[in-house]
Amino acid sequence: KTIKEIFDKSTKEYEKEIFMLEKFDHKQPFTEITYSEFRKDVIGLGTGLNKILGLKDKRVVIIGENTYHWYVSYMAMLCGTGIAVPVDKELPANEIENVVKRAKASAVIYSTKKKEVIKKVKENLPEVEYFIEMNSDATIDGKDVGVNYVIDQGKRIVDSGDNSYMEIEIDPEEFKVLIFTSGTTSNAKGVMLCNKNLAQNVNVVTAYVYLDHNDRLFSVLPLHHTYESTIGFLLPVAVGASIAICEGLKHIVPNLKETKPTAMLAVPLLIESLYKKINDNIVKSKKDKLVKSMIHLTNALKGVNIDVKRKVFKEIYDNIGGNIRIIVSAAAPIDPKVGKWLQDIGITFLQGYGLTETAPIAALTPEFDTRIGSAGKAVTCAEIKISNPNENGEGEVLIKSDTLMLGYYEDEKATKKVIQEINGERWFNAEDI
Repeated sequence: KTIKEIFDKSTKEYEKEIFMLEKFDHKQPFTEITYSEFRKDVIGLGTGLNKILGLKDKRVVIIGENTYHWYVSYMAMLCGTGIAVPVDKELPANEIENVVKRAKASAVIYSTKKKEVIKKVKENLPEVEYFIEMNSDATIDGKDVGVNYVIDQGKRIVDSGDNSYMEIEIDPEEFKVLIFTSGTTSNAKGVMLCNKNLAQNVNVVTAYVYLDHNDRLFSVLPLHHTYESTIGFLLPVAVGASIAICEGLKHIVPNLKETKPTAMLAVPLLIESLYKKINDNIVKSKKDKLVKSMIHLTNALKGVNIDVKRKVFKEIYDNIGGNIRIIVSAAAPIDPKVGKWLQDIGITFLQGYGLTETAPIAALTPEFDTRIGSAGKAVTCAEIKISNPNENGEGEVLIKSDTLMLGYYEDEKATKKVIQEINGERWFNAEDI
């Protein structure tokens, strides 16, 4: 019912398993962080934010690239501090300032790479009580403090026998996350989500796709999007899987080889460029005709239940880490030939459909019934229907789902425009055709 339930169960059950792999220094190998360490850091941070900085029930902006402390901060908020406000790290300084003001944030947790931007806007944000820097040990200095200091102080409080943070009861329906959709922040809508929205995403994906603690997800999409923060973070936590953080777009292939993930969430542009890279290499090594004929042969064998694709295409697999079994595409339509080619070499290719307003999953292709070119079936807690279809069956997409947002932040008019009550049920008009 809540993310706290998932966090508490998983971090105990999988305490010795790897939670995360991250390269904190490009020249060094990936650092491995266990679920046990993650648990202690989240509880430490949550306790420190509540007890040392007095941020209980307040709003906290989280901004930065995908890095360990982003995950710790988001989880600490969801499990009992206040309202998390994940913000796009690419926003210019004036828009970051705007979001902090609109969200009425009492603190900003930011990555070291955002330090200069935060310096620029600090003076204009008198209502912010603390600016908390990730990967920093700095003690409290006016409004500035390092996240490691807060975690360490929190751990001391926990070690002294104070378990108040984990005793906080989470109401599944309570407003816990505020995400501003794309568009400039003055007109960006703030989407209000609750724990139930996020937990139901986890419940419904596990009905369609099998993942467990042997899986490793490759994190390349930005965490301020619900696609990555829900399906790329909360879902793997629920099943005890690990997450490998990509260092950046130009490091995708070497990082894949080094971390050997089994699953990857992506957008079409990313998958299409990976497809092109692999196929350019095949052509370069003059194996394109061979690959084509092996695809025909292995497809014929698969038709009689003999699947040798992973063995036959081992060389292709080795170039992307060797273990990839699932690639998920969402956020835009993808060229069907790319999905078909991935299936032809033995990778399960899935597509999802959803919006920030559905936190994000509304539909997904089940791995037991994949269909190239389909955006999937309504997930198990949702119903989807087409409003007033024309003669081709085209019309606006209406969604009724447990993953549907509480509404738009401080904008009842916009909420009423997209959420209609039909026979006492809330239906959301995605305004997609």
